[in-house]
Amino acid sequence: MNLNKYFFVLYLIVITVESVFSQTYFEGKITQESVYTSKSANNLIMNFYYKNNKVRTDYDLLTGASQFTSISIVDLDKRERVMLMNMPKLKSKSATLSDVDLIERPNERIEKFEDYKTIFNHKCQKIVLTSTINGKETKVTGYADLNYLLKTLVDFNGKTIDYPLFFESETVTPTMGTIITTVLNITEETLDEDIFNTSIPSDYSLIDTRKKKGQTIVSSNNVLNSSLNNGKTEDYSQFTNSELDSKLQAALKIEDFDTAAKLKEVIEKRSGPILKYKSKSLLELQDLLKIAVSKEEFETANLIQEEIKKRSN
Repeated sequence: MNLNKYFFVLYLIVITVESVFSQTYFEGKITQESVYTSKSANNLIMNFYYKNNKVRTDYDLLTGASQFTSISIVDLDKRERVMLMNMPKLKSKSATLSDVDLIERPNERIEKFEDYKTIFNHKCQKIVLTSTINGKETKVTGYADLNYLLKTLVDFNGKTIDYPLFFESETVTPTMGTIITTVLNITEETLDEDIFNTSIPSDYSLIDTRKKKGQTIVSSNNVLNSSLNNGKTEDYSQFTNSELDSKLQAALKIEDFDTAAKLKEVIEKRSGPILKYKSKSLLELQDLLKIAVSKEEFETANLIQEEIKKRSN
């Protein structure tokens, strides 16, 4: 899931359930606690707000002296995300605008058991959901109200990916260990649109990583050449090291030596202590930033924050 791939994909594991569950979409607020077995992540209390194709998620750090708050608002129709982070220890308030990544609809196996619980007046059935993307498997075991669905992400065809309403679950992931999630409170109600207001507070610094209007990514033999309408050369800093290496090999194959030389220069410059951050996606950087702040590793947090700022250029 990247925190807004992994903070979505860890807590709202991407699966297709249209053929199995009712098509009643939940609207309202859900408060849940997520407990990690991995030492690299802190336990979180999260508030989720769902309305139509909008999702808001509020994170609060439970432990440690360096508490922080994070608000993420996703508009699945516009395919945009706003993340507000308040980190008092760093005296930092930042707002990050980003595109919502389109993802591949995963393969899944669904098992249902004749095992029921009543939780917050909801009749929940035990189910096991096994989801596989790119050969990596995530298994969710828990109790869900199968009368409801949650809208989570968007697939490559522009269709929303739905997720059952779990009240208790244990998620085994390929990278983050096991996550125990419990709903602490749930309120089904009609939410005001103001909850999903994406206006940036005046005391927050803005980081805009969305693809600029007019930018064109050309495929096939010209996959390496990307340009803005103003004729500027593509900024390769948005690509991971593995992507740059693939582009370099493709450039050499078609004998595009000018592009190959530029790519080689970029790859060679990626050295030193921030190399591992340059190869991370924006969502992964945001997750790493939260972890660094929670551990009071402020030098690391500053490096990650600088890398996030560079993505807005």
